[in-house]
Amino acid sequence: MTAKHFVFCWEIGADLGHITQIATIAQALQERGHRVSAIIKDVTHAVRYLKPLGIDWYQAPQSSGFRSTKPPLNHADILRGKGYDNSDRLAGLLHAWGGLLRLLKADLVIAEAAPTAALAARSAGLPYICLDSGFFSPPPSSPMPALRSWAPIAVGELERREAQTLQVINAALGQLNFHQLTQFSELFDLNTYWLTWPELNHFGKHSPDRHLGPIYGKSAGLVMDWPEGAGARVFAYLKHSHSKSFSMLEWCLRQGYRVMAYLPSWPESLIQKLKALGAISISPEPVDLQRVLADCDLVVCHGGIGTVSRSLRAGKPLLLLPSHVEQMRTTRVAETLRLAVLPASNAQSGALEINVQSLKRACQNAEVYAPRLGTAEASLVRLLAVLEAQVGVC
Repeated sequence: MTAKHFVFCWEIGADLGHITQIATIAQALQERGHRVSAIIKDVTHAVRYLKPLGIDWYQAPQSSGFRSTKPPLNHADILRGKGYDNSDRLAGLLHAWGGLLRLLKADLVIAEAAPTAALAARSAGLPYICLDSGFFSPPPSSPMPALRSWAPIAVGELERREAQTLQVINAALGQLNFHQLTQFSELFDLNTYWLTWPELNHFGKHSPDRHLGPIYGKSAGLVMDWPEGAGARVFAYLKHSHSKSFSMLEWCLRQGYRVMAYLPSWPESLIQKLKALGAISISPEPVDLQRVLADCDLVVCHGGIGTVSRSLRAGKPLLLLPSHVEQMRTTRVAETLRLAVLPASNAQSGALEINVQSLKRACQNAEVYAPRLGTAEASLVRLLAVLEAQVGVC
């Protein structure tokens, strides 16, 4: 088999899910004799995850321009905060991405949450493929769907924002003598495969043959003991930045649940308050999620697709507290499938209101639903076949 060079690109998003997924797929490609490089948004954890694999990594081109204080209403808004507000800035980003890709001489560019890398590769005629969790690459439509489907917005406003961003894109492409787009949705008319299930895609079931299922690596982290007692075992992964995180944990403890919590960067004062409320073991570092999911009865988190996918495959129900629009969309899909519960907020006091009956129903449904989701190993095998087919390896 002829060895090929695969170059991963990551441009948008945060947390460990992106780099751990890259590492998992990269290692599998290496084991099949291929070379792998990575251009990544955040190099903080590269030494931990990429260096042991011998993977060279490079800092992804980033924009230091427009930052909106308002939540995005559509994908055009997201892109405006990533360099698509100014044609000179975007042209610079496109040229930077193109330069890196040409220097690395990739046989295949793998863009994951990397729209500018994908646009640069496509414009320059470089072979590429996009991998998506179901949020960044919806199927093309005109206009593209609103991000907050639960808060209706006029079609004309969506079209206005898209037209504004399209003007910037075409001006940037023109500066570089690249083919321009006829409409905003062409930006998403890509060679995309989704690393999720069709029923969990944020924008409805579509393209079933291109949904390969979530992929993640072997679990690594601290091994902890559950608190003593007879209550249900709850695993919680919550950030202090969410105003309701403490209240969520307080509710769990007052139910008599035994809680194992990964609470990164929480103030010591709040940790001590939680310990005084009930049976809770707290870690400031990631825990061995595979082991925890095998033993727990319920998962409480913000709705990150990685934790949600792992939990559903393990047959565990979810109590979700989303922090941003992507997590809210994941939450609403899981709630529609009756596998998760989204707490309500009391109109007067602001206190969390959790429907216990819905939670019990989610517990029953999650256990029945899990077998149809397959394994991460099977999803990885399908993806490897797709990637090698893209470069002519059979």
